Amino acid sequence: MPFKGERLPVAFKIQEAPPLPAHLLPLPGEEWALWRCSGLRGAGFSASGVLRLSVPDCTAAADRLLDAEGELREAHKCLVN
Repeated sequence: MPFKGERLPVAFKIQEAPPLPAHLLPLPGEEWALWRCSGLRGAGFSASGVLRLSVPDCTAAADRLLDAEGELREAHKCLVN
């Protein structure tokens, strides 16, 4: 029982969350975490076979696009400065 005139606490400090287990990495500012280690399951064929799925013409077009974007960035820098 409190004494007359004694104030009782009306709010309590919220305890911090317990530390994460060692196998988890916290995400900044979130209540979520990621596993430190994970496994990746393959598609069932060897890594050397994946090149058979590539399209060389598509790769060349992507390279040309990346080069053109780089040239555009450089031209924009020259015009702005």
